[in-house]
Amino acid sequence: MSDRKAFDDIETMPWPDRYLERIGFTGKPEVSLECLNAILVAHHRSVPFENIDVCDLGRRLDLSPEALFDKIVVRRRGGYCFELNGAFLYLLKALGFDVTPCYCRSIREGKLGGISHRGVLVYLGGRTYFTDVGYGNIMSPKAILMEDGEVTSCGEVSFTVKHYAGSWYEIIGDSPYRINAEGNLERIRKTDLVVSTELAVCADFDMFNDRFQGENSGFRKRRWCIIQTPSGQKSITKSTYFVIEDGVLTKTPVTDGAMRRELMQREFGLSFTDEEWALIEAHTELN
Repeated sequence: MSDRKAFDDIETMPWPDRYLERIGFTGKPEVSLECLNAILVAHHRSVPFENIDVCDLGRRLDLSPEALFDKIVVRRRGGYCFELNGAFLYLLKALGFDVTPCYCRSIREGKLGGISHRGVLVYLGGRTYFTDVGYGNIMSPKAILMEDGEVTSCGEVSFTVKHYAGSWYEIIGDSPYRINAEGNLERIRKTDLVVSTELAVCADFDMFNDRFQGENSGFRKRRWCIIQTPSGQKSITKSTYFVIEDGVLTKTPVTDGAMRRELMQREFGLSFTDEEWALIEAHTELN
């Protein structure tokens, strides 16, 4: 038994063909880097990063393949990193890819933080690639080769891998587009993630998932709704709809709940019952 097999608690996503249909992938699934990248792009542009269940609806999140399939495929919702990258892991496993989950940390103001994110490692041709469909900002729509000095270019944005310490590697975004706290666009070279190639198991992320749903979690206090586009991203807050296209930011004021609901459905594919929307709007007014 290989080391990875000893750590393999990964289930498979039910009905992977329906999942591929959900993300608009029309190719023939095969275990290759080309196919992996095509699935990544499709997922980025079809499933939003959003935390509405935690922030607004007060729901506990279930990371089982069946629950994630129901939420993302049947109900056509998005999710946050523990959900989206968990679902992506199960999907890739169902398609025959050799995968493991991985731990991710952030660096804020030069300080290494605790584990706060999950990604997916894919093993192809004796090499290890990092993939991520659940990051709350612009992330590479291509698999990132996890070797010191490797650069993955995606249009005007590139991601450089730099060995950090032990099994940990920095992924440095080169001039990524991002919206800062003042609601303006900034382009800076910055380390966003520090990723471990150490073996992890899915059960670890149940614990992290519980922690990030706790009362003190930022996911309970602020709503995120973001989706990637071919040339940037779209996002919506309580009062503003943001669109980044080719490095240009457009901001549109969200004047009322009806406009917010229409934007969420049209631009992010998110539909809610009237009862759910009443809870979302009540929480919006509190924030």
